[in-house]
Amino acid sequence: MANSDNGCTTGFVASEHAHEADSARHLDEAILRTMRQPLLVLSEDLRVERANRAFYRTFWVDEEETDGHLLYELGNGQWDIPQLRVLLEETQSGNGTVDDYRVEHDFDQIGRRVMLLNANRIVRAGQPDMILVAIDDITAQEQALALLEAEKEYIEKIVDSSRDALLILDLELRVKSANETFYNMFGVDPETTVGRPVYELGNGQWDIPQLRHLLEHVLPDNDAFDNFEIEHNFSGIGDRIMVLNARRVDHMQLILLAIEDQTSARQADQALRETALLRRVLDNLFAFVGLLSPDGTVIDVNRAPLEAAGIELADVQGRRCEDCFWWSHSPEVQANLRQAIELAASGETVRYDVEVQVAGGRLITIDFMLAPMRGEDDVIIGLIASAVDITERQRLTEERFQAFLDVSPDALILIDAEGKIGSVSVEAERLFGYSREELIGQRVEWLMTERHRAAHTEHRRSYFANPRRRLMGSDFEVYGLTRNGRKIPLEVGLSPMAMPHGLMTLAAVRDITQRKQAEQALRLAKEEAVSANA
Repeated sequence: MANSDNGCTTGFVASEHAHEADSARHLDEAILRTMRQPLLVLSEDLRVERANRAFYRTFWVDEEETDGHLLYELGNGQWDIPQLRVLLEETQSGNGTVDDYRVEHDFDQIGRRVMLLNANRIVRAGQPDMILVAIDDITAQEQALALLEAEKEYIEKIVDSSRDALLILDLELRVKSANETFYNMFGVDPETTVGRPVYELGNGQWDIPQLRHLLEHVLPDNDAFDNFEIEHNFSGIGDRIMVLNARRVDHMQLILLAIEDQTSARQADQALRETALLRRVLDNLFAFVGLLSPDGTVIDVNRAPLEAAGIELADVQGRRCEDCFWWSHSPEVQANLRQAIELAASGETVRYDVEVQVAGGRLITIDFMLAPMRGEDDVIIGLIASAVDITERQRLTEERFQAFLDVSPDALILIDAEGKIGSVSVEAERLFGYSREELIGQRVEWLMTERHRAAHTEHRRSYFANPRRRLMGSDFEVYGLTRNGRKIPLEVGLSPMAMPHGLMTLAAVRDITQRKQAEQALRLAKEEAVSANA
């Protein structure tokens, strides 16, 4: 009878162990199936015990040619990678763990792959050790980054190394960029050049019949044209004799137009004529351009803004600048203008944007500048003032910036030094569950758990004191709070950005919930494996 009892007990214990082993095995299988990263389970002699579906799918293999085979024999020996051998030797002989080990290799079927490998040796009591290898394929990211950097470097080198004026056009003949020589040579700036059709530059001054013929008829049938000479008169800089060379770069869909200025020195009468032309240009500019005395008294103003305001030059000449114009009547604007006059009179060039209210209550943004004008012996004899309505340009800039934010796969949030949200991407709206209108103007701490808000405020102040590109959360975990109250772990990259209203920070936010879950699953698997074999 006693023997019978012992037999029952032994059978029960064996059944329990078998049940626990089955449970552990089912958990392992579930982990393997849910992992999005390719994952290998290797025996001590580096044979594949198991692999997940992501591994088979990524590397175009199946179970029959993988499971039970030596790792280095997979794919007809394609996995016999020297870097991989080093990784596994470190895992077997070192502390048993290797993180983010970079491996590059050419596979016959799928081509070159760049991978980050993480390996972990699991010690099993009474059984051989096994090694878990997780593979993160970062090929696409590396290729995209390399292509972007190469194209950027290519264009920058061409632009920077050219001593001639250089325009880079797209195939629709819009200006992509220009070098400093072009701006200096033709008296224009990036704001009135980049993004505009070449024929519209300088109020249509580049609508030159000879240039049209070259770009629209000669270049499409040839890869280039060389040493084509044209002569043209530009308002403000006079006659120019130019030698043009162009190249079509089809793979980048760009046109490179080099302009060599071969104009001889102008005579004194030409200089006088250019001065008259410049005056006519200024008089027809709607932007305010004026000459002030060092104390801010109006000496001269171009005609167009006066006509738009319905006033005569005599109405403003001899009066203080801040008392003359419709856009300077607010006390705050007047105070800033007086301060700017004092700084310019002391030798500084002052430039700032100011928002003012015009007739009908409409708000516009003005780009205002004051610069000292020096005479003999470097003495300041006057001030040059300009005011340009940049409302539309600012709106277009903001729209382009918003479009840039919205195409990013990450949630992007633009934050000022006070922590206020200035703009968000579509992905940020989706991640946190708030609309753009609800987020803009709120402090970014509003999107964090209450426990992290105070600490983040201090971290933000520290960051703006020393702004730089960095990953947030290296010294503490970052958690976000969605509209429905869900707490999510985040990875946040910070980049300082110079914006029209001052320095801001662009935060690239990524939900790492799945990564955390995978890490937790791996930890639990390791703990259960150790516990089961203890």
